[in-house]
Amino acid sequence: MIADISEDPLRGTRYRALRKIGVGSMGDVFLVEHVDLERKFVAKILRLRHAETQEYVARLQREARTLGQINHPNVVWVADFDFAADGRPFIVMEYLDGQTLADELRARGALRIPDALRYTREMLSALGAAHAKGVVHRDVKPQNLFLHIRSDRPTAIKVLDFGAARDTQGVALPDRGSALATNTGAVVGTLGYLSPEGADGHRVDLRADLYAVGLVLAVMLTGELPGRLAPRMREHGGPDLDLPPNGKQFAPAIIKALAVDPAQRFQSADEFSAALPG
Repeated sequence: MIADISEDPLRGTRYRALRKIGVGSMGDVFLVEHVDLERKFVAKILRLRHAETQEYVARLQREARTLGQINHPNVVWVADFDFAADGRPFIVMEYLDGQTLADELRARGALRIPDALRYTREMLSALGAAHAKGVVHRDVKPQNLFLHIRSDRPTAIKVLDFGAARDTQGVALPDRGSALATNTGAVVGTLGYLSPEGADGHRVDLRADLYAVGLVLAVMLTGELPGRLAPRMREHGGPDLDLPPNGKQFAPAIIKALAVDPAQRFQSADEFSAALPG
């Protein structure tokens, strides 16, 4: 829990906010309850200053539509999209129990090999489903990967935050003219996990997502920061990554995923998954 709330930002809607559980660059995330169903969800609502700018509103609408298109157990599902009484848009999504992969890495450092392998396969399966729908995530990173704890099955990855998504040809998804999505030369994503072409402001396709997955895998296996890993992988071919003894079998797949030239990377999520050991 981050903070209790003194005023309900969703007053006048079908939902009541229970507490704030997250803070993002554009808005806040709340644990909410449906007034009639008495069922808990998570709501992401824009801050008031952003709600007055069409580009930000369109980005949230785009995320809701994108999530609504992708039906996959490792992609967070969206339940609703609405506007609060003060005009701010919000997305209502499934409630997840657990923490982000970023939090897990901060607490544990490198993960166990079986966990890293399972999470990577789940990421690739989720992104493959998105790519099949014509969607490129563009911001795959541990902060956007949630470890969902389930009582009857192993913890599972859930891919979050499709607000920066584009179609598989690098074209902005329909969003009624969002400048955030269509400006050429703009860097979209998170430094450290950006593909080389993304960092240069060029258009990206699904291979940029696969680059990020390769980097996330390397981070899970080593516990190192991403900024140090990619250059070392490309320069040294993997031997100095300090992978655990039973993790060195991952090096070929990681090296291929992190190729500077997208044509030298895996060309699909299925191809990447098939190259993983085990």
